[in-house]
Amino acid sequence: MARVSRENIDLCYPQLSEKQKRDLTRRSLRETGKTAMESALAWGSPSTTCLQSIVSVEGKAELDERRVAGQGIIFVIPHLGNWELINHFLGSHYALTHMYLPNRSPVIDDFIQACRSRTGTTFVTADVSGIRTQLQILKRGGAIGAMPDQEPDVDTGVFARFFGQRALTSRLIPGLASRTGAICVVAYCKRLEKSAGFKVILNQVDTGLPEEPVTIQTLNDAVENAVRQVPEQYLWSYKRFRTREDGDKELYQFPDHPVRVMGEKAIISILLRIAAVPNLATLHLLSASLAAYFSLIRGKHLKVTSRNVSICYARQDDVERQHLIKRSVREFSKTILETGRIWYCNDDRFYSLLLSVEGLENMIEGSAIVMTPPLGNREVVMRYLGQGFKVTEYYHPNKTTSIDQLIRQQRCSMGIALLDHTKRCRLELLQRLGDGEVVTLCPDQQPRLRSGAFVPFFKVDALTTLALPYLLRESHAALVFGIALREDPGFRLYLHRCDYNAAADDKTMLLNINQQFEEIVSANCDQYRWSDKRFNIRPKGGKKLYRF
Repeated sequence: MARVSRENIDLCYPQLSEKQKRDLTRRSLRETGKTAMESALAWGSPSTTCLQSIVSVEGKAELDERRVAGQGIIFVIPHLGNWELINHFLGSHYALTHMYLPNRSPVIDDFIQACRSRTGTTFVTADVSGIRTQLQILKRGGAIGAMPDQEPDVDTGVFARFFGQRALTSRLIPGLASRTGAICVVAYCKRLEKSAGFKVILNQVDTGLPEEPVTIQTLNDAVENAVRQVPEQYLWSYKRFRTREDGDKELYQFPDHPVRVMGEKAIISILLRIAAVPNLATLHLLSASLAAYFSLIRGKHLKVTSRNVSICYARQDDVERQHLIKRSVREFSKTILETGRIWYCNDDRFYSLLLSVEGLENMIEGSAIVMTPPLGNREVVMRYLGQGFKVTEYYHPNKTTSIDQLIRQQRCSMGIALLDHTKRCRLELLQRLGDGEVVTLCPDQQPRLRSGAFVPFFKVDALTTLALPYLLRESHAALVFGIALREDPGFRLYLHRCDYNAAADDKTMLLNINQQFEEIVSANCDQYRWSDKRFNIRPKGGKKLYRF
């Protein structure tokens, strides 16, 4: 929470000094703690007790005076002050119906809603039925509430400025106001100093002109103006700018504690170097024990593998699918144990692992983009390419800091440069392709929703990066699948040429590439890493697949 708060404050208050930013972060966390503790009052006390803690109200008389008879009100309730306590006030004075996002835990969600039912406010879920209910209430001249600073689904929001940053913002509130003629009012419950109680503040959203409709931008501006009045009481620990536009740098990428990273790196390095000593045959025997462990604990790795196999091989019978799952887990265990040997053995021992290299002629015609999917052992491909070509990897950082640092160190030792998934780095990749270099990327790694397109993969819509058709169209580079398939007592490295039509549109090009990729996976399905959440991001309205 402290790290997210500080990053948000850095973004939104760049003019403050370091001392001022630290001070605002601390005060914000303290106020958030107060809000959490006050929930006992808001949820557990009688509504009359809660209303007595509100010692003053600003803007209610003006609102009631300006409001036309039969006109609905949309109370815009940001995460400012105490957003639980204000439900008592708005529920008692305006019969509020408030939209909310259910908690992921049904038990916690039931508890919270049972407590909130005491406030006098009615709560509806943020889905189609909830929106329909709120629309009907507004048409009858009633009052609804919505939180404007919660990130919506990417396909239901647009980017608008908030404290100078591009923030994904819901279109719901302006849409409801436009359809019903309702007025929008920013409402928050300000905490007074020295535990003197609370002050409710109601400010109508100013659109500049009387007949001007509320837009997403004017809504964000109104919320920003409210936050600037008491910035320490805003929930800065919320990842308001988590969803980024295509090509923007990721935010909230916090490294683990240095001591933890150092310890994890030491342990992982020792284990990898131990695994580098035995030959492949011994490692493959040991993989049976590791696979048995994965099956025993039935963790996310096995669950995701089972879900992906059941989706992609839906026509197979259950016995065949279970057999593939077991083989896949066994092959994945081999990949883990092989990594130390591939990383740390000398060149002679490494090349002794290669039984053959096919398709090298596809790499000598000029620049090439090599797709390195998690099929067989990807590290064999990376080391081979790094020693024979000038290579840059279009790299997606590992979420675990220690593993990410180890990968970066190893890529450096292989002579491979790394560039992140940003617009600036894509331009640099294009420049390097123009200089005849090799660029590698993982074709089945999910990009951001706005930098990808949904393309069928095993007949399931899979979000696929648009960076690939962009680079191909601009560079006309050769496109190659780089795959090192396991075959005792080593690997066979294949550099399959992938055909593409540079004149085709993005989706057609990606569809053709995915079809060729699917054929390769189908021929070696047990060596594909089915434990990746390949279908995690779904098309609009698509059912989530990995809720275990």
